[in-house]
Amino acid sequence: MFIKSRNNQRGFTVIELIICSVIIATLTIFAAANFRGYTQKTTITKEAERLSSIFRQAHINTLTGHLVNGTRPAGFGVKLEECATDCSYILFADEDGDYLYESETDIPLQTLGMFEDNVYVDSLAPDENGLNIVFTFPKGEIYINGRQTEEEASVILKFQNYDYTRTLTVNQNSGRIDIE
Repeated sequence: MFIKSRNNQRGFTVIELIICSVIIATLTIFAAANFRGYTQKTTITKEAERLSSIFRQAHINTLTGHLVNGTRPAGFGVKLEECATDCSYILFADEDGDYLYESETDIPLQTLGMFEDNVYVDSLAPDENGLNIVFTFPKGEIYINGRQTEEEASVILKFQNYDYTRTLTVNQNSGRIDIE
């Protein structure tokens, strides 16, 4: 009988194990780095959706004839200003019918801050000094900064120290609210 010598080895060499470990570590680092960007994009998208729902709430309050303190206001609106920190916006009832928020004459229904401190209002159009969007009773017509001459208004939300933005646009003619 002859004894055959088997020289075929089973298993991995140390070099193969090191190469596999490096590949797995590299993929893990890329996935972790991308996850942070994903959470920031999700945060700013949620804030844009929240602001959009506040605009829709003002529109619904107007169309349903919502009463405030037993009377029907001329309309409901949202007041925004550019900010870098401590951002907030106001859902209000337009009592005096001038289609602008004035703290002396109009009733603030809610003052809402941003969910995340790192999200802020980067710019407003058509006027960077502030934005009033008011929906009027009974047809839900839209006034932008007290006028019906603007075609649309936009709000750009930005994530601090990053280039992640979301633009919320309100079309005055159709009443459509878009997020891009």
